[in-house]
Amino acid sequence: MSIHGNTSRHWGQVGRRFLADALIVVAGFYTATVIRFADPLPPKLFLYLPSIIICALLLPSAIYITGLYAQEQIHGPLLRRHLRLACALGIMIVTALAVGSLVFDARVGRGVMALAVVITTPFVLLHHALLRRGVMAHPHRFSCVVASLEDEEEAVRLAAIDKPHFVSAGVFTGGGYEPSPDFALKVLGSVETAIGRAVLVHVDSLVCRAEHLRLPGVASTLRTLRYQGVSVMTLMDAFEDLYQIAPLELVNEEWLLHASAKPQLFYIRKLKRAFDIIVAITLLALLGPVCLAVMVLLWLTSKGPVLFRQERVGRFGRKFPVVKLRTMCVGADAGGAQWSNRSDLRVTPLGRWLRKYRIDEIPQLMNILRGEMSFVGPRPEQPELAVEIEKQIPYFSERLMMQPGLTGWAQVRYPYGASLSDAERKLEYDLYYLKHMSLALDLFILLDTVRIILRGGARYTPPVRMKELAAKAAETSA
Repeated sequence: MSIHGNTSRHWGQVGRRFLADALIVVAGFYTATVIRFADPLPPKLFLYLPSIIICALLLPSAIYITGLYAQEQIHGPLLRRHLRLACALGIMIVTALAVGSLVFDARVGRGVMALAVVITTPFVLLHHALLRRGVMAHPHRFSCVVASLEDEEEAVRLAAIDKPHFVSAGVFTGGGYEPSPDFALKVLGSVETAIGRAVLVHVDSLVCRAEHLRLPGVASTLRTLRYQGVSVMTLMDAFEDLYQIAPLELVNEEWLLHASAKPQLFYIRKLKRAFDIIVAITLLALLGPVCLAVMVLLWLTSKGPVLFRQERVGRFGRKFPVVKLRTMCVGADAGGAQWSNRSDLRVTPLGRWLRKYRIDEIPQLMNILRGEMSFVGPRPEQPELAVEIEKQIPYFSERLMMQPGLTGWAQVRYPYGASLSDAERKLEYDLYYLKHMSLALDLFILLDTVRIILRGGARYTPPVRMKELAAKAAETSA
């Protein structure tokens, strides 16, 4: 019996919230059109359809970019949430007006637009008020199976996670195990008698290990709990759900085998390539003039070629030349492969600005069209650095199973990396992406990339490591 839980619960929640806001916009514009023309199916509705679809996608996209679908932000100050929602609604209105000025036939009338905003706004606010109320009133309650001293330590570490939407309900013991006298968590009883009681104490998830399945009666009990609606997950599942990361301390061969099943999906084999081509061509058309203008600036402000070519490692270890706008002084790589960081003295003043807003990576769209890169995937490393990292960090070669990307989950979730420690942390994000890659996740990563570009870089606080949780748990117990 597999004990891998529903580790995509986070993205399921985000997707449902995104869809709900999109449907509110569609319903608002439809209702406004019907009221304005006193017709349940007015001909104008079909003319408005392009603008309505754009607004329905743009509003939840803007809300996602501001972070309002994240569980932590749902617990944030109300005023800040309302200001961000107002900003997202304003972006939607301005875009609808801009589309109407470019395509006059698709222009939404002023009366319909005003009425649609009046109808849509309170329902969007109501939706997010209900989200906030639901999350705060009903946090996800979990319990751990404890059958050894090691299980006790894991349960205490997990309970030390500072997440208001993920709280410990206590533990269930297994195999007749008696917890230590100084064990700090509440004991709910034995796992063999948890049927019915888990529902009674409102446990949403039960965290256990594969070893627990060999205890008498535990496997059948866990199956019954699943039928009762209690999810069964591993410690890794919990971290994937909470932080969207795969801690290296918890990665093993079984997990990697489970994660590597993703490339068999039709999306990975066929649709992802089509997605890359469509997005790359679209962005080349939109950003081509910007790239040409920057190339002229580079030519005027710095001696040397405007383009920079460097060998990188692609999927399955194949090497290819990556093309970027030059951001460093000529000859900066003469000393061989080196780590680069935000304060690198080799970077020119203009190059620093290009890096901050990712403009230097526009030429890599050609690498995507040639099939050497994907739009979303792990960052391609220099061959020399890849060899060094692989010697120091376990499972680093697993990221070579994926096509490298222009952007990726690690790039949007972790600041610029310039050391082995940074490479280790980014690998944890890459391994998470290896397991969960999908069209929906790629689209959300693109939205995260927009946020990073607008903010001039990733500023997220890295998630807590297992050893840091252990230290925090020790302080709490003391």
